[in-house]
Amino acid sequence: MVLGGGLPKGALAVILGPPGSGKTTLACQIAFAAAQRGEKVLFLTALSEPTAKFLAHLRPYSFFAEDLVGHTVHVFSIQQFIPQEGPIMGQAIVAEVRRLQASVVVLDGFQGLRDHETDFVAARHLLYDLGTQLSLFGTITLVTAEADPRDATLFPEMTTADVLIGLYNTLLGVHTHRSLEVLKLRGKALLAGLHGLTINESGIHVFPRLETRLRRPFTVGWDKKTPSASPAKRATFGLPELDTLLGGGLTRYTGTVLTGNPGTGKTLLALQFLLAGVAEGEPGMFLGFRETADQLIQSRRTSRGSSSCSTLCL
Repeated sequence: MVLGGGLPKGALAVILGPPGSGKTTLACQIAFAAAQRGEKVLFLTALSEPTAKFLAHLRPYSFFAEDLVGHTVHVFSIQQFIPQEGPIMGQAIVAEVRRLQASVVVLDGFQGLRDHETDFVAARHLLYDLGTQLSLFGTITLVTAEADPRDATLFPEMTTADVLIGLYNTLLGVHTHRSLEVLKLRGKALLAGLHGLTINESGIHVFPRLETRLRRPFTVGWDKKTPSASPAKRATFGLPELDTLLGGGLTRYTGTVLTGNPGTGKTLLALQFLLAGVAEGEPGMFLGFRETADQLIQSRRTSRGSSSCSTLCL
């Protein structure tokens, strides 16, 4: 969703982030998803990480498929493509991709290659050559690099990339907050800004920010099946006396705050407002920080008896 449907075929995608931000995990999760579809994948591990150690780190994840390794997933060390003297053999990598007919290539640890090449122009040429030649085969190239996604010193090299994905791992007090940002995406409409990200045993999960998912101004009717409400018609609480005090209800497309001491009925009045909308055929959403959905439903039944909540999302 953040990428506007996924990585374009033949794209050169660079994943940037600090240590532990999930760069390798994200690249591997994308690659194994392709392998599960029957596509060939080539992994080139970093200079600092042996192949056996690389695979051992992937085994705890549910997306890792041991039976695919050596068949549709091929793992090699980048070391074998580096001669004792001279630049990294980009042509050798291209030849290996052609031999395997790989649809996805993961080059893990570009920072190590960048340090190996004393001439930064050579590193940029390597990215350009790989991206250009592999794109002719329709191969997606994923490159991970340990760097600040907004480090200006990387900009000359990153101009060769079709996609730039930044991962962040920010310390907020005693807690860490993970997030993802697509800095660049050629040919597609992306969801800009930071989006939430978590990592667990099943891999990486991305949570796009709600406001970026709204393609048009908010209206009650999202499709033809849901009746639209006229902006002139106010949103009522279903309480005639209160609605009269409010001039017929709340003005649409505005924000309202209910304030009061504990036990004064704030939550109950909010639920009353939502269910009044449901009665008019308008979908509603209740986001709570204290009570569970079952507790809210029980309190509603206690107050006024059972009511239908089929279009109210708790």
